[in-house]
Amino acid sequence: MTNKPHTFIDSIIMGFTGSSVNLIVPSHGTLCFDNSGRLFGHHKNHTSFSRGLDGRIIKKTWSPGKPCPHPQTIKELSKREIHQFHSHITHILRKCLRSADVCHMEIYYKSRKKHMSLWRIKKTLTALLHFTEERLTTDAQIFKQTYRPIGILPPDQYLSLVIQVTEGCSWNKCTFCRFYAGVSHKIRSQEEIMTHIDQVRQYVSSSLSRRCSLFLGDANAFDARPDTLIWACQTLSRLFPKQASPQSDGMGGIYSFGEVNRLLQWEKNDLIKLRLAGLRRVFIGVETGADKLRQWTRKPGTSEQVWQTVQKIKSSGISVGLVLLAGIGGKEHSALHATETEKLLLKMPLNNEDIVYFSPLSQGPSDKWTKLSRTASQHQIQDMTSMIQSLPTPPKTGLYNINEYLY
Repeated sequence: MTNKPHTFIDSIIMGFTGSSVNLIVPSHGTLCFDNSGRLFGHHKNHTSFSRGLDGRIIKKTWSPGKPCPHPQTIKELSKREIHQFHSHITHILRKCLRSADVCHMEIYYKSRKKHMSLWRIKKTLTALLHFTEERLTTDAQIFKQTYRPIGILPPDQYLSLVIQVTEGCSWNKCTFCRFYAGVSHKIRSQEEIMTHIDQVRQYVSSSLSRRCSLFLGDANAFDARPDTLIWACQTLSRLFPKQASPQSDGMGGIYSFGEVNRLLQWEKNDLIKLRLAGLRRVFIGVETGADKLRQWTRKPGTSEQVWQTVQKIKSSGISVGLVLLAGIGGKEHSALHATETEKLLLKMPLNNEDIVYFSPLSQGPSDKWTKLSRTASQHQIQDMTSMIQSLPTPPKTGLYNINEYLY
């Protein structure tokens, strides 16, 4: 091999997963793109950058040498830092294109080594390079025209295809939540939902294969009429059969958030129709089993109503995702939160089709308690996780860090 100046790269690994294109470049890390060419990730050593469709970028870092599954620091980049980041990615891609003739190249398709002509390799790199910062900015603007702000999703639904059958949150008064601040609530008609679906299909285009499931937004899809929501699930199952069908890896299906007070108004027969139309799991913000803490945080419904709701959903053949707030009640009411929440969970007919998420409290009524330290909050999560895992058929458990969320 001929001698190469330092402006060239010695080797490149290019991987095609069927839903993304990944470049592994020594000294530059791994660059990840969807099938349209949109950059969505860059990983190097103990640092990871994730880019959302709205153009935001989150940087996460881990401490080297420490077994820590969750990042030590999470930071959203400023506009200046985003520009610098995109300039760096462009530099790497140009370097790869210049080196294609002389470097060692390995190509993989779904983990199997494949041959690809130099012309095809250069064509792929050129296509990635043409998705410039300016084009990404325009793409983010189109995304914002297609969607109202997507407040939050459960961690296992970050790669879902969101369809907003409602907008915002009809309650929007919980003290710990700012996801829908400034977003007016609206229940969309079937015509509006269909128009939205057509816009989403046009936007995702060739990148649809990266979406693993379907999520009915926003804060509570059950604000919609039963006939509208059942129709929406039937329509989505027809238009997006791969995403709507449960897969062997546990992904696939239709999911949504649900609020206790509204769900209690639904008839069981309508919930069964939803399941038959493809709805697989409903996520409920339980937060705590202590009614005093629910009142202080303006969380609607009682722990008894939460239990009744879960009973109704489960008896309809739909699984549940329960979100609990770690640290709610602070130091003064930590024992109350843990004890009452454990009582509530032990009453529920949970199994391994369900999931319980623990979300560290980021804000609340500061005049009611003293905030738990990060270590104390982690210990609370560990104790409650141990209790859940001791159940005869324990649900899955996970951490729900809202600061990591990007769509």
